[in-house]
Amino acid sequence: MSPLFYQILHVLSAMLLVGFVISACADPRPERKKSIMIITGVLSLLVLVGGFGLAMKIHGISNPLKFTGWMVAKVVIWLLLSGMAGLAFRRSTIAGVLTLVTIALAGGAVYLVYARPVIFGI
Repeated sequence: MSPLFYQILHVLSAMLLVGFVISACADPRPERKKSIMIITGVLSLLVLVGGFGLAMKIHGISNPLKFTGWMVAKVVIWLLLSGMAGLAFRRSTIAGVLTLVTIALAGGAVYLVYARPVIFGI
């Protein structure tokens, strides 16, 4: 598949993932938990597939052990965002803080893509 496909898949899935995580933070009713968790799980998988597809197509990296520092940081951000919806349902009292953390993580991911800083010495 073309890099454009992976870019669209990655960015669209990431935007929707952030949106649904913020939705879970805004309204953490137990009856919404199952559907939100399914949706964020599928979106998280699509973000991962799109990201690895981009790494392979654009940067020629087929082995995650050869990721650069900013790529490793994006994987960490992906892991944190993936668990954020579940945390919002478990700790609804800190939903406002989780919303801010979600926005900060998304902003950090965007920064990493455009700046591509050297992180962890790699």
